[in-house]
Amino acid sequence: QGENAEARRLLDSLSPVTRLEERVVALATRLDFAEKGSSGDATLLQQKIAENENDLDARLELANLLLAQQDYEPALQHLIEIVRRDRQFGDDIGRKTMLSVFGLLGGENPLVGTYRRLLASALN
Repeated sequence: QGENAEARRLLDSLSPVTRLEERVVALATRLDFAEKGSSGDATLLQQKIAENENDLDARLELANLLLAQQDYEPALQHLIEIVRRDRQFGDDIGRKTMLSVFGLLGGENPLVGTYRRLLASALN
């Protein structure tokens, strides 16, 4: 609800054992996405990508913005493009972020199956 600092404070106050609970991990992941995507102009980022498809910084920033809005499929599309274009970009941030999204959405979500296959293909 836009109170990221308070949410972070509450999560940090939980015991280490509680932080490992699936529900808490999901909340922490959503908070991470909210913090990373808290600023940015989607239109400007889309324009930057249209002008230079290899602008991986803009792709990552847009993906984070979309993840903060819980708009997962377009975010995953940008993340898979990052992996395809430069696997090592940002210490493999495209793949790592995708894995976080998969964990958040859960194995039953159809997006997870689709993008796991795309990721496996991109990594080969």
